[in-house]
Amino acid sequence: MGAMRRYWARAEFRRQTRGSRWVLAGVSIGARFLPARDGVERIRARLPEPGLVAWTDLTDPILATSLDQALTIALEVARGRWPRYGAGEVPFPSGTPDPW
Repeated sequence: MGAMRRYWARAEFRRQTRGSRWVLAGVSIGARFLPARDGVERIRARLPEPGLVAWTDLTDPILATSLDQALTIALEVARGRWPRYGAGEVPFPSGTPDPW
């Protein structure tokens, strides 16, 4: 087992319109993104209007032996902290405003 390192993660949420409910899209640590569902990519283009994507830092550091392990733990923490945002399709799964 390797040495434990401290990682800081943030959760990404998306919604289809400003009136829609938020859905957990995934978590990121630095430049790495782990989607909440298969087929979801990080945002890589401007969406149709402002206010459709948001991020929040996980308040506690993640202790793990690798970045992959830290991302997996961070996703479980986000799902546990915001369980009502875990259901439903993730809007803009391609990371662009393309139809889904």
